[in-house]
Amino acid sequence: MIPYLKRFARKSKLMIIAYNIFDNWRIRKRFISGDTEHLSGSKHSKLTLTESVEYINNVFEDYLIYSDVTRDMIKGKRILEIGPGDNFGVGLKFLANGASQVVCLDKFYSKRDTDQQKLIYQALRDQLDKPEKMYFDEAIDLSNGIELKENKLDYIHGTGIEGAGKLFDPSSFDMIISRAVLEHLYDPDLALITMDDLLKENGLMIHKVDLRDHGMFSDNGMNPLTFLTISDTVYHWM
Repeated sequence: MIPYLKRFARKSKLMIIAYNIFDNWRIRKRFISGDTEHLSGSKHSKLTLTESVEYINNVFEDYLIYSDVTRDMIKGKRILEIGPGDNFGVGLKFLANGASQVVCLDKFYSKRDTDQQKLIYQALRDQLDKPEKMYFDEAIDLSNGIELKENKLDYIHGTGIEGAGKLFDPSSFDMIISRAVLEHLYDPDLALITMDDLLKENGLMIHKVDLRDHGMFSDNGMNPLTFLTISDTVYHWM
């Protein structure tokens, strides 16, 4: 039924808006009931192994390039990654470069293929030098499936960044990072206030915001800026 509605909704701007309001309501209802699993964030399900590793490396390098953060500046830092999706590769790259801990926080649990994820982690590890592999192995055990070492790599899902103040003490993190997350938030002002509170003095936030429409209108032949013609109230419902 849902795929049919989605196909039907593509016929007009009004129907696309109506479908997304319905879909958002449906997802929120599921979330409130405790069902946090979602396809959102399942980035690697559509990528080959080579593409996955390249994507992770590029995301990590983007954080360094656009913030002027060096690898030496990562050492000993406690980092909060918002919206890691179905893979912890970026967090592992920070840990391999000497971060003391990476906490991955996601509102939803992104569906994933555990066997695929293990292959990605093994391929990432193969690229590291000996000291980096030592840090990597302190964070994750791949000998029997995938086991995260919470003192190094912790994963928390079911809470958005807006509510993270209930999970962590103020001034808990040296760095807070995200990619293609902030544009999805219901209350970005509250999220930024929360993140500021969670940062240590002189801490650093690095966010890359995806300002595209994620195919909402552009995939249906409409102008990719169509979403900017929708009122804030209606867009919030979507």
